[in-house]
Amino acid sequence: AELVFLRGGTTTTQALLSKSIEFAILSGTSMTLANLGGADLVIVGTYHNKLNFKIIARPEIGAPKDLVGKKIGVQSFTGASVFAAKVGLHKLGVNPRDVQFVAMGDNQGILSGMESKALMAGSISDPQGLLAQKLGFKVLHDFLKTDLPFANISVITRREYVSSNEEIVTRLLKAQMEGVRYLLSHPDRAKTTISKYARIRDPEILDYTLRLFSGSYNPSLMPEPEGMKTVYEGLADQRPETKNLDPSAYIYDSTIKKIHQSSFPGELDRLYP
Repeated sequence: AELVFLRGGTTTTQALLSKSIEFAILSGTSMTLANLGGADLVIVGTYHNKLNFKIIARPEIGAPKDLVGKKIGVQSFTGASVFAAKVGLHKLGVNPRDVQFVAMGDNQGILSGMESKALMAGSISDPQGLLAQKLGFKVLHDFLKTDLPFANISVITRREYVSSNEEIVTRLLKAQMEGVRYLLSHPDRAKTTISKYARIRDPEILDYTLRLFSGSYNPSLMPEPEGMKTVYEGLADQRPETKNLDPSAYIYDSTIKKIHQSSFPGELDRLYP
């Protein structure tokens, strides 16, 4: 397998649709927007069924209402970051239409914008959420402290691909399932890997990252329709047609179900007790 780094949901979705890549790790939000535009993408497995985002503001923001009229950084206009920003603002009593969203590409771009005061707040995913707090910024809303289901970190591919390449999809999902179990069973190796790929050197942030995701990973990789329902509800203002979508419409779970009906989960239990 070849790992390819692509920045943002829009770019990654385009690569998937152009068949430059076979699989992508994306949120249900990016996938749904692509499908509403004519694509036919499906979730075949989900690692993480929660939003790992925080709404974080500069110190001079005394209350959520102070965000009205201000610029708020998001990673892109189509992914989980802007979704979290809109839902978080609603929960804070602020109408998302009363702020200006600015696409910054990634967490580091958002943090840089906040440090320069070009942005007054941002929708930032962990572990950079902790880094933002260490820089003196304040958390206004933390989604991981809620019970809101959300199809977040998911394995996504084209429907026609999974229907004609079931063996490859099966092998990929088995590898991902074992990868999660290995990570949970080997914390030191996990931190080494996180440090390498996420370029995190701070021991405190490394420990925080492993602890955070270890407690919220979905080892079964089974997609949850409730998580997609949350995606649709969050997009309803932007795309009203999502109100009538079946929560299972973009889930292709037959492959992961076959894996769970096989001897493979038992083998993992023996390898990683």
